Amino acid sequence: MNWIWLAVILAALGTAFGVGRGLHVSGKDPLSVSRLLKGGREGVRLLLERVEREEAPDFIMGAMCYRPAMAPDRVEYICPVCGERTWFAGQTGETIHREAEPMRRAIAELDGNPFFRATLDETLFCANCTGELNPENPRFILNLVYTEGDTVSTPVELFDLRMLVGLVKGELVFTDSYDARLPLKDGAARLRRLLGVGQQQGER
Repeated sequence: MNWIWLAVILAALGTAFGVGRGLHVSGKDPLSVSRLLKGGREGVRLLLERVEREEAPDFIMGAMCYRPAMAPDRVEYICPVCGERTWFAGQTGETIHREAEPMRRAIAELDGNPFFRATLDETLFCANCTGELNPENPRFILNLVYTEGDTVSTPVELFDLRMLVGLVKGELVFTDSYDARLPLKDGAARLRRLLGVGQQQGER
């Protein structure tokens, strides 16, 4: 784990954990320094528990005074794996036009975190990779490879990735496409699915 992410974790959890011979949460089992700094699934679990435990910050409205750019009638998709071109119209074309590049940037923001390696699989949009002239219902697939070696794969949208960026930065909020700041607590259940982390004991 590099020192930048170590500082992020300590800052994020500093308000919830006391410092003494070990780190602890009031009324809960002590957490050792070694456990806190482990990263991987344990680090993700601690961040999620903090999001669920802390009071959700207030929603802050984003920009509402501009009109989203209209997608062209046909959108050219260039596969980052094979370089081949596939053309899309309708809702799929609009999704590619609006979300493909922002999703790639969000994945880049996740690079270097101490919990997992994140990659975005776009091959379902590629006629060459899928072997279909017009792939039906293509989705972006998020692959998370934890430091322990296990992998979690989930279909995702840009909103999901923005939540993940906020979480691994140790925030209680995340920024959406309109620069609004939303509480991560409202998306905690979705984050657990994306991360492959089960519910806390006692939850249904």
